Amino acid sequence: MEVSFLVSAGRPDFPLDLAARSLVDGDRIAIHSDHAQIVAIVKDEPSARPGVVSIAHAWGDLPSENVDVVTHGSSTNRFIRTDRDTNPLNPMPRMSAIPVSIVSLPYR
Repeated sequence: MEVSFLVSAGRPDFPLDLAARSLVDGDRIAIHSDHAQIVAIVKDEPSARPGVVSIAHAWGDLPSENVDVVTHGSSTNRFIRTDRDTNPLNPMPRMSAIPVSIVSLPYR
């Protein structure tokens, strides 16, 4: 099961899509960009728009670490490449509207 979404700010939230994808609060999912993937925990958010994954940036482990998502969160920095996904006028990285797909993981 794989579905395309966008990443904005907050936790992974896509309530109108949850039932269609057999996902519930607490499920673990893998979120993939064209550069990397992170593991996240599903949290229902009724105000989220369909087809949008919302996840806060500036949390999680460093790329060289692999810590538990429950205790440390997931680093959305992994979704981008700094040599490609930065503003040419300043070094600000792209942190929104990143095309991603999700895959349900086999455990909760």
